[in-house]
Amino acid sequence: MTSRRALVTGASGAIGSRLTTRLLNDGWTVRVLTRDEARLADFSWSGDVEVVEGDAASPETLTRAAADVDVAWFLIHSMTGTYDYAEEDRKIARAFGSACSTAGVARIVYLGGLLPEGELSEHLDSRRE
Repeated sequence: MTSRRALVTGASGAIGSRLTTRLLNDGWTVRVLTRDEARLADFSWSGDVEVVEGDAASPETLTRAAADVDVAWFLIHSMTGTYDYAEEDRKIARAFGSACSTAGVARIVYLGGLLPEGELSEHLDSRRE
């Protein structure tokens, strides 16, 4: 049987690191997309994954990351105080979806959440879409 192939973005984060561990334990072949490969060194799984280093806003990086993947997890956000990160999140999510579609990825898992009633933080509001 051929191993299922996963792409995990945000693998160095709280959710992504645990997901990567779980996928590997379940027999998946895992590729991670990271801006800085050195940030993965402390994870027990760092030697067990394929790493694509690059910018998630780069179509070339996303094309390399999405190639030959069955399921892709989008667990990143673009929160910084220097620009409109909500718009940047939308652009990156669209580019990610486009790269995955072109590569024939069967499923994309997008990290969202339940939205409380009332006023939302700028970050939660950016995830409403």
